[in-house]
Amino acid sequence: MMKKLFAILLALSLLLSISAVFAEGETEAAAVETEAAADPVLLVTVYGKEITDQSPELLSLIDNITAYYSQYGYDTSDPGFADYAKQFALQYLYEEMLLLNKAKELGMDTLSDEEKASITQQTTAEFEEEVEYYLTNYFGVTEETSQEDKDNARAQLLALFESDGYTLDAAIAQAEQMEIENHVRASATAGVEASEKEIQDYFNALVEADKEASETDPAEYVQNREMYETYSAYYPGYFSPSYYIPANYKGVLHILLKPEDSLLENWKGLVARLEEGNETEEPTGETTAEATEAPAVTEEPVTEEMVEAARQAILDSLKVKIDDIQARLANGESFESLIAEYGEDEGMKNEEYLKNGYVVHPESILYAEPFTKAAAALEKVGDISEPVLTDFGVHILYYLRDVEPGPVELTDALKAELKSALDTALQDEAYDIALSNWTQEAETSGSIIWTEAGNAWISPEETGEAEDVEAVTDAEVTPAPAD
Repeated sequence: MMKKLFAILLALSLLLSISAVFAEGETEAAAVETEAAADPVLLVTVYGKEITDQSPELLSLIDNITAYYSQYGYDTSDPGFADYAKQFALQYLYEEMLLLNKAKELGMDTLSDEEKASITQQTTAEFEEEVEYYLTNYFGVTEETSQEDKDNARAQLLALFESDGYTLDAAIAQAEQMEIENHVRASATAGVEASEKEIQDYFNALVEADKEASETDPAEYVQNREMYETYSAYYPGYFSPSYYIPANYKGVLHILLKPEDSLLENWKGLVARLEEGNETEEPTGETTAEATEAPAVTEEPVTEEMVEAARQAILDSLKVKIDDIQARLANGESFESLIAEYGEDEGMKNEEYLKNGYVVHPESILYAEPFTKAAAALEKVGDISEPVLTDFGVHILYYLRDVEPGPVELTDALKAELKSALDTALQDEAYDIALSNWTQEAETSGSIIWTEAGNAWISPEETGEAEDVEAVTDAEVTPAPAD
């Protein structure tokens, strides 16, 4: 997780640097003289390498963290945030050094030629994608740009990258280092995976939590559930799936009859104006020459009677079809056969929907409100609604079945998804334990030596406010928490 965030921070650092260079209309900040920097304060020594409060890589990472969170509106001036940024940056650096030493100890510090070639190929492709992105979005390079201008823009961009310490060679070296660290992590998590019982227990816990949520606030639960179903394909990761089907869902079939567009649009327009409250311009009382001109023509205020008349006109236009459908249903014809003959909803031609119906809850948000209300009003299986008008046309609904409340089906696909999540959690836990043990071993052997100032950075909540930390010399040391 820290490695992923570091990559995000690096990308953001580049974005902010380039944005600052090419932002239009910015004024150059006035130079401010500062006092000479204080002497570096040693924080920790890791396998002979010292990290001080002025180590360039530490300060750069803190700056990137601050910029990242600032972009998302966090108050980075808060002392608590400063503590977090310092803690994260220092922990990242010392853990990186610890892992690289562990890799050497385990004989994992060398990659094969095949691994290096793969990393070089992938990193080069990613680097070129970034170059093209910035050339297009910040340098205005297009297909029409001359080759000379493209070459000049690329050279300028690469120089800017290099000034931030970002080159293709550096990116490849970083990717190779991360792969070595991944090998170390894999060694600590080998064989760690969720059992069948753990997967089932996890599923049962998710079901129970969703059941409780559905009973606490049915409307919110149903709406969140349906938002996931609607948007998860387009925005993966933003919505949580549901594992429990609440009570009061029912399967509904319907026959959609589409009226003439002019009739439907007239009704929709009248409804919209009525809902807007018939907003009209009020006289301003001005006495200027402009005010003596003829007032603009305003539309006739919409009344409920006008809306009802427009609705009835639609029903009258479809009366022959509606009467025939209702008569044939009364004579025992199947609703499905009349869908095939009259229905104009493509969804009802889908075998799954035709078999199970649209699954509708009184709090559903997937359907037009009149449709949902009409479905909720059907009292028992087999009931048929009166014609219902929505923005799509006229619907006749059929109560096909009850949807039993309870857990969703634990399919093979869902089981695999839960196993993946559990495996990740268990492997993270195993890795954290291994990392804690390695850290403790290194501290015990003297390979990692924390100063009091380093402890104040890595565990600010345990060491009190910064001003309470006494100045220390390299000889004054205390062990940092192993975790």
